[in-house]
Amino acid sequence: MKKKTISQKLAFARLLSEMLDDRRLSKSDLARKIWGYKPDGSAQHRDRVSAWTRGLVFPDARNLDLLAQALGVTVADLEPPPPVRNGEMIEEVPGAPGRAFLMIAQEVPLWMAQEIRRMILSLD
Repeated sequence: MKKKTISQKLAFARLLSEMLDDRRLSKSDLARKIWGYKPDGSAQHRDRVSAWTRGLVFPDARNLDLLAQALGVTVADLEPPPPVRNGEMIEEVPGAPGRAFLMIAQEVPLWMAQEIRRMILSLD
């Protein structure tokens, strides 16, 4: 399995969070569905699910298969979109006309990233 980009991890996190909400499952509920009840390790498994829903890590092939089974979907349903390249992703904000999410995957110097962040935050 190829290493996932940050944008792919975040897209997966959003998808997984939506699936949990749709199914009214908590992270602990999902952990129990995947690995069963383990009194000594349930927090560890819940923390793993939490890392997935925050986009910190992408599940390995084995856990992705277990996750798909627990959610009643295919592994393909959980695959994130191809990596975002240089501002290719602009998505309208639902319920907020004229507003959009912009995702840029471009390596820049730290000072520039901080300046861009400052400019974006000053828009609101």
